[in-house]
Amino acid sequence: VIYIVYALQFRECSFKRIWNKKIFIDLATFSGWNFLGNVTFSLTNEGINFVLNSFGGVVANASRGIAYQVKSAVLQLSGNIIVASRQYISEIVASKGKEIIFGYIIKVSRVVFLIIALTSLPIVVYAEQILNFWLVEIPEYSVIFVQLVMVHIVIRSPQAAIDLLFSAYGEMKHYQIFQSFSLFLSLPLSFILLKIGFPLYLAFISMCVAEAITLIGILICAKKKIGFLLTNYIKHFCVMAVLASASFSMIGILFRSFVVPSSIVSLLICMLTIVVLGALIAYFFFLNKEEKEL
Repeated sequence: VIYIVYALQFRECSFKRIWNKKIFIDLATFSGWNFLGNVTFSLTNEGINFVLNSFGGVVANASRGIAYQVKSAVLQLSGNIIVASRQYISEIVASKGKEIIFGYIIKVSRVVFLIIALTSLPIVVYAEQILNFWLVEIPEYSVIFVQLVMVHIVIRSPQAAIDLLFSAYGEMKHYQIFQSFSLFLSLPLSFILLKIGFPLYLAFISMCVAEAITLIGILICAKKKIGFLLTNYIKHFCVMAVLASASFSMIGILFRSFVVPSSIVSLLICMLTIVVLGALIAYFFFLNKEEKEL
């Protein structure tokens, strides 16, 4: 209301009655399918919390809470890229060819993946030391939960760019149906695994598997509904992601095996060194000429 009152002081701003059923239906459909995806994502995450509580009690919930605090901090970095990209995609989707848009989607996927992977790497390597300095008493399962949640957000990171693609073209129905179904499967799967007697961290591994299946499914959906070029995606993103993951993992293993920080200062230095080394490898081996210039 305040926005409207403020806008009306300008001469070019006025009310105009518009009645267009097609626009209303399009908006309602888009919002509805988007709502389904958001609800399923929330239900799955909170459902996992209930499952952990059922089999591990409040200690498991506390550990999960700590892991998700770390997750929120890491995702803030990549969130700004997605916000900026969403605006850009919305502007060019009506005026540019699909190949240009698809190329941009792949670029966003690459950048977001590298940023999240580089940010998560030192946390995975030194999760125990970080929690030791952060908390007076570390709840059981916290370390492995933090590590697996970091792996989970790395696996999920490419979906942010694919979501931009479906949103830009308004093709939400099949995308959201498949995504909702595959993500929700991790909930009963987690319950069954823990019921059988598997350790609690299997709940997060099931989420990682569900995310990988979801990514494959929505890429196939993008190809069928929008004409997304899977060969380009595999060539320019998937190959890079696999090679980058292997390189970053090697750095992590070396640091975890041979460099054990004993103070907050040494921990910060080690973490920064890991990020710098990973960033240098990413710059020289995984970014193309155009991306380096940007």
